[in-house]
Amino acid sequence: MSKILLILVALIAATLITFADGSFNFPVTGSTVNVRTGPSTSFEIIGVVHKGDIVSVVCQSLGENVYGDPYWNALENGGFITDYYVKTGYRSGRDPNIPLCEINEE
Repeated sequence: MSKILLILVALIAATLITFADGSFNFPVTGSTVNVRTGPSTSFEIIGVVHKGDIVSVVCQSLGENVYGDPYWNALENGGFITDYYVKTGYRSGRDPNIPLCEINEE
């Protein structure tokens, strides 16, 4: 019983440490995926990620529909990557655990 409790406490602590910065870490599933300045393939490419790379997602945004998935993940570095190539665990695109991006309209 105490071993199970110890394992549970360790798992909870690891989760809190992983998400303490407000981001969620997921693996990339596409072989080479462009990171863009906004949630569409029409935005400038500012980098690439590769299959197996871990991306830090801060929020999700609606954008260009890519293979039936309209969500894009805003990354900690300020870029965007289509959710279609990120394994969040929700194939439909929207992960309810990740906040929606706030849009500042000035």
